[in-house]
Amino acid sequence: MAPTPTPRTTRRRRPARTALAAAALLGPVAAAHAQTTAPVPVPLPAFHRGTAVTVAWQPAQFDPQAADPRYLVQAIRTTDFATAAFEILPVTQTRTTLALQDGQAYLIVVSAADDIGPPVGVITTAGEITTRIDATPPTVGISLNGGAAYTRAREVVVDVQASDASPTGGPAGGLAGGHLTLIEGDSPICPPGAACTFPFSARRDLQLAEGPDGPRRVRARVNDAARPSTGVFAFGNPSAEAEATIFLDRVAPTARLVADAVRAAPGAVVALDASPSADDGNGPDDSGIDPAAVRWDFGDGTTGTGPAPAHAYTAPGVFRGSVTVADRAGNPSAAVPFTVTVTPAAASAPSAPARPERVRLGRIVTRTAYRAGRMGTARVPLAAPAPVRLDQAIARRSRSGGVGRVLARARRLARPGTVTLRFRAPARAGRYVLRVRAGSAVARRTIVVRPASAPPR
Repeated sequence: MAPTPTPRTTRRRRPARTALAAAALLGPVAAAHAQTTAPVPVPLPAFHRGTAVTVAWQPAQFDPQAADPRYLVQAIRTTDFATAAFEILPVTQTRTTLALQDGQAYLIVVSAADDIGPPVGVITTAGEITTRIDATPPTVGISLNGGAAYTRAREVVVDVQASDASPTGGPAGGLAGGHLTLIEGDSPICPPGAACTFPFSARRDLQLAEGPDGPRRVRARVNDAARPSTGVFAFGNPSAEAEATIFLDRVAPTARLVADAVRAAPGAVVALDASPSADDGNGPDDSGIDPAAVRWDFGDGTTGTGPAPAHAYTAPGVFRGSVTVADRAGNPSAAVPFTVTVTPAAASAPSAPARPERVRLGRIVTRTAYRAGRMGTARVPLAAPAPVRLDQAIARRSRSGGVGRVLARARRLARPGTVTLRFRAPARAGRYVLRVRAGSAVARRTIVVRPASAPPR
């Protein structure tokens, strides 16, 4: 887009006022030569960028009889009508540069005169222009998508927080008529073929460059509406650069469950867990699963959120639900179904034994010796997908080391993990076999029983 043309102030001519301004500086004014015309100053922008102001004018036509023609350039501060700058220039010069003060407004008068010096000669009708000095850069800050950390689309909204103030508290060039420059990445300039500079606005849509997902950085700079006295298409005072970062993630995550078929008793908390869900491999270009965006339909008319919600079904039946997850960028996954079978506890425990081939028993851990007729304990590791029926027995140890006649037997429902076995030691001292069976898995361990009067070991 072509830059906005430089605004110009309207040139005004006040012959009487100009003559009086010069007379206040130079003394009595003689009658003007009829053939001398006034110089025509080139208009200045309403707000001038920088304190060095170049004043140019179209030359005056001096009376051929003028003894010592000269140009007078005077800058008058409008707040107190004090002269801030004054120059006497030869007729061969049609421009000069004045050093003025930031934040001040000026009336600049260009006059044609002859016979300069005591006594003061003739001053013709003069031309005048006005401008206000703005050498203070604006400030800027930006945010992307309202300050969001993640996005799932290349199209983002840039919110610009910018201001432009004068050091004197008066008017400044402002941002209306200024420019906004947006550059993505680390390039110091706008990439070839891209449009990066626009008329200033507090909000602008921006499309991020095509490329891999991951963090994207956007840099911004603003120029105010002040313009230099030279260069028609020059921009105003530039701000310092501001930047904001947003994480681009366009790949949907995958919802996964620890188990998609669960059994429970009425009123019992069901173990529903979606923690294995992953966001496209959880790599550096992924935003990750948002725990608050894990949503459950329990299949009983209720819903919940979170990776592992606590939910209980009050009535028996088969409930078919589903779970969806979303990453931090907002990409949703496909729904994953699950089934919960709710049966009364008394009926469900014995009727749902684990398959024998999936049950494992570890090595039985016992004490060194037990006292005859006293209660004792042992431990055995149990690996199973669900609670299983556990049979334990104490039998005589045959002379060959095998299992002889069973003396005591117990049966129970055991949960997976380390199971504590409780039993009463035989009444007579000797060596016995403690045998545990779960499904097709069997574990055995020889125990030593000492007389009741002997201390346990």
